[in-house]
Amino acid sequence: MPQTSLRPRQNNQCLPRLYATIPGNPYGPFPYYKVFHGTNTTLNFVNPGNKNPRVILNLDGSLQICAAAQQCVQAAKKQGGGISTGVWECVMYYGANRDKAYWDVVDGDVGEGYGYSA
Repeated sequence: MPQTSLRPRQNNQCLPRLYATIPGNPYGPFPYYKVFHGTNTTLNFVNPGNKNPRVILNLDGSLQICAAAQQCVQAAKKQGGGISTGVWECVMYYGANRDKAYWDVVDGDVGEGYGYSA
C-alpha cells in the first residue's frame, strides 16, 4: 500500500519524507514522500491510488504528528481519526498518488491532514 492519508488533530509540521521498513527485507527502507498538508480536507475516495479496498487504521490520539505519520507509513508497507473521536485516522490505499489536487473533500472533523505516497 504505497499511499496514505493521515487525519490528525494536532498543529505540527511533519517531515517531507518518511521511511518504512520490513524486518528481513534487504531492499528497504522504503521512502514515502509528503504530498499534501492542509486543514479541514481529506483525500477523495476517487483517486489514482484507489486500486483495491482501502484500509483504515486508528492510532492513539496522544501521539505527536510525526510519530503517527511514521506508524501509518509503516503499517501501509506491512500490509502492501478525526477531531471528534480523539484518534489519528490512517487511511491506506494500494496505489500511489502524488497529485495533491485529490485532497479536496471538505471534512470539518479533519483538524489537520497529511498525505504521503511512495
